[in-house]
Amino acid sequence: MPREIGKLTALKKFDISDNELDELPRELWRLTALKVLYLSGNQICELPREVGWLAGLRELYLYNNLLEELPREIGKLTALKELDLSRNEIRELPREFGQLIALEELELTGNKLDEVPRELGQLTALRRLYLHDNPGLGIPAEVLGPAWDEVYNRVGVQPASPAAILDYYFSKQAGTARALDEVKLLLVGRGGAGKTSMVEQLMRGSFNKKQKSTTGIALQDWPLDCPGGGPVTVHVWDFAGQVIAHATHQFFFSARSVYVLVLTGREDSQRDDAEYWLRLIRAFGTHEDQRTGKPVTSQVLVALNKWEEAPVKLDREVLREKYPFIAGFVETDCRSGRGIAELKDKLREVIGADESVREKVGAEYFAVKEALRKRWHEGKVNHLDYAEFEKVCAASGVTEPQRQKGFAEMLHRLGLALNYGDDPRIRDTTVLNPHWVTDGIYLLLRQAPNARAELTLQGACAQLPNEEAKRVMFLIRLMQKYDLAFPLGEDEDTWLVPQALADSQPALGSEYQGVGATRLRWTYAALPEGLVPRFITRTHTLSEGHPRWLNGTILALGEARAVVRADATDRRISTTVIGPTRRRRLLAGTIQAEMRALNGEIRGLEPREELQMQHEPEVWLPVTGLEKAEKAGKAEMEILTAKGSVAVNATDENNRLSSKDARNDAWKPRVFVSYSHHDDAAKDKLVLKLKVLKTAGLVDFWVDRDLAAGAEWNAGIRDELEKMDVFLLVVSDHSLTSDYINRVEIKRALERRGEGTAEVIPVILHRCLWKECKIFTHLVALPKDGKPIKDFKTQADGWHDVSEALVSLFKKLKDQHAGERRGGERRAGEEK
Repeated sequence: MPREIGKLTALKKFDISDNELDELPRELWRLTALKVLYLSGNQICELPREVGWLAGLRELYLYNNLLEELPREIGKLTALKELDLSRNEIRELPREFGQLIALEELELTGNKLDEVPRELGQLTALRRLYLHDNPGLGIPAEVLGPAWDEVYNRVGVQPASPAAILDYYFSKQAGTARALDEVKLLLVGRGGAGKTSMVEQLMRGSFNKKQKSTTGIALQDWPLDCPGGGPVTVHVWDFAGQVIAHATHQFFFSARSVYVLVLTGREDSQRDDAEYWLRLIRAFGTHEDQRTGKPVTSQVLVALNKWEEAPVKLDREVLREKYPFIAGFVETDCRSGRGIAELKDKLREVIGADESVREKVGAEYFAVKEALRKRWHEGKVNHLDYAEFEKVCAASGVTEPQRQKGFAEMLHRLGLALNYGDDPRIRDTTVLNPHWVTDGIYLLLRQAPNARAELTLQGACAQLPNEEAKRVMFLIRLMQKYDLAFPLGEDEDTWLVPQALADSQPALGSEYQGVGATRLRWTYAALPEGLVPRFITRTHTLSEGHPRWLNGTILALGEARAVVRADATDRRISTTVIGPTRRRRLLAGTIQAEMRALNGEIRGLEPREELQMQHEPEVWLPVTGLEKAEKAGKAEMEILTAKGSVAVNATDENNRLSSKDARNDAWKPRVFVSYSHHDDAAKDKLVLKLKVLKTAGLVDFWVDRDLAAGAEWNAGIRDELEKMDVFLLVVSDHSLTSDYINRVEIKRALERRGEGTAEVIPVILHRCLWKECKIFTHLVALPKDGKPIKDFKTQADGWHDVSEALVSLFKKLKDQHAGERRGGERRAGEEK
């Protein structure tokens, strides 16, 4: 590198990665205006002390070099936000790392670290810490969490909490760590399968022929001798088998647990039951193995129960091939005790082989856990405000907020104290007693709704008379989070509970039987319970004023109409969409996108998705096949049917569901939706408009419900603020007074607007003092002239005005992007 580089005193970003540099000139470090410096992929053996001169540096990338140590002066880079030192030969870090107070991301993967300084705990801004592939640190993969490439290359994957990683490491270093020796055991299966009797036989060797069925969940602790160490405390979760209870299982299913699936042959439904429960376990009981990058599902033992009454007929080897996480089958009968000893031995074997059961945790963890246990069992406390949880941690010696948050995450994973930190509406409540959640929600699902399946806050409070209104709202918010309810109005005092709807379908008009309709269907190996009620919740703004029933709904978009319904006999969900061609396509595409999103949330569900052929109504076409054919440039294809070979144009068929731009990689503006959770109903209407525009290929969008389960909500939001092209703010008294929206979301949005990298669009919901806020001075608000949506004759007119304006904006941004791309290609050609 020439020494004259030092004359570029105004340089802000310098990238000289992937060369063969083995030393750096002293003059480089005089470039004090530098904000970003890339030196990766070279042969640099030493970082000079002069690096400390770059006090304004924000990003420093040194991965893939030969560094063995770092100078103490690196601590002077107090503005540094990102530091990547991965794939070097570094053995230790200087204590001065603790001075990097602005550091948000530290990448140290693939070094030779044997220890890290305690001063790393002072980095309160740190949101990402990657210490993978440093065997000398002795930190297990499940503590390290997802690796860097997973977080950056896979949508929704969030890194482990740095506080949790460091807490584990320093506890181990202090010699106060000891084996966790705990595991969660979940018994699942349909009602009447004998799960509760099996728990009694396993734990106490007893059988009660008058055993009552479990309602909700039954929790017990069971000390079990297992190989590899001392006794393991098995937290036994016995789930209710009633269909209405299935919806709440997702609250508690978790990875790194052990499952016992109890099947019987009495109802001759064992095959469907096995498929249903194994798919749920795979969906909610799977994590990524950091060493292999592959998904690992919790082990399942299948108990073929009531064997002496009706032997369970099941093709075991086929199930093993399909679900390799099955650890074994055991023929059991709780009345006679048959197979119970074998099942217990297999549980010992499976639990003993699970490394996470014996992982080391610090003494503070046990102190916090015991303090919470006493509050629940001795103090009869069902829940805490998060601020109270922080006090419990502080009393046990855990005072740093990041470490407290890490403890909350660990306790939630083990099911010992539930905290839904990924949802701003409910993260301030920590649940100590899971019974309180299930019992409360069962009451609200079963008893509170009226004949129209409507749940009011007043009715919910009447069903839970001993609870404060804010705790009742927590339960309702939890139901909203898992698509069990949705608000019917913007005042949020009434909700619809789809699972409480009547199960009889109303009479449908003959128009749905005619030709010219678009028909889609999804066929399942086992149709999941509650899938249609969840679909109704997700699309409720499209079904306002139209019939809804337990297994179906009517949707409308302009002049287009659709019926979506489930047929349990055929294990199928189908839709018929009618109306003008363009509107029909938008509605059909929106339904398809929502169904794909729901199906994708259950790992391995993979239903067969088919489209009825436009001119051959007896022919159903595989949609993924049509999409693949079009992408491969083979739109013209032949389909073999019962009538013989039929010619199909894949592009024409695909165009019935979405525009070409929606299916290809064409650039689309990415929208960030900012709103107060008090305005959920308004947000749903806005998101509906965006879903339709996404089907038209005009936009991609993000809203905070897109955070993966368990994801760190603050980090996820900040990441999306950097990716967005348009910031849409639902303006109301609630959003104007929200500290987080103003301090984080609006602040960064206006910075991005000032940089010329994002548009900021306020959407005025109701009359408020938004014009008095200086931040809106130079912004164009929607609807036109900033007229509040609630001042329109009908709110639908207001939202239509917003939608039309957004169409114009998105088309303009797409045209600008295309023009810039053509200009760049032209300049590149001229230079060549």
